[in-house]
Amino acid sequence: CFAGLSTDSYAAARGADGPFTGAVTHLGCPLFFREHSLEKVYPAASGAHQIVTTECDGVKKGSGRSLCVAEGVLYYHGEGGVCAYDGSLPRNVSAAWGDTAYQNAAAGSVGGRYYISVQDESGAWHLFCYDTRRKLWHREDATHAIAFAAAGGDLFCLTSDGRVLA
Repeated sequence: CFAGLSTDSYAAARGADGPFTGAVTHLGCPLFFREHSLEKVYPAASGAHQIVTTECDGVKKGSGRSLCVAEGVLYYHGEGGVCAYDGSLPRNVSAAWGDTAYQNAAAGSVGGRYYISVQDESGAWHLFCYDTRRKLWHREDATHAIAFAAAGGDLFCLTSDGRVLA
């Protein structure tokens, strides 16, 4: 409803191609991702919000659940692997994975660690852990996680077979 009040909703049309593949709030700004770009909304109390589009490695289709903040940095799964976004430009942090292409990522974080469950080209699942402080990747196991939630210093994982793991 646009009645000219300070409590009115906000809407904007963008002329970019392709569907949105992920959304998150980071550093006080809403971010909307496509596979090859991100749209950052800079809110203003006056209602004169600005939207800035950055061409970059965005969230890969099917990996919208990989968006997660660890140690103040936003991590997500893009076309080229896992990206770290600190407010400037996303950079790839998963070169250690080699040339294997992954898809359908879901992720969570706790205690400076970013956990991501991904599917490889053959259909096999992998759970990786990235220690953001030491910049090291570890393969945990073949868990197919569909969602993560952090609570009380623990990270919980919902698996594809309905189990909840801590």
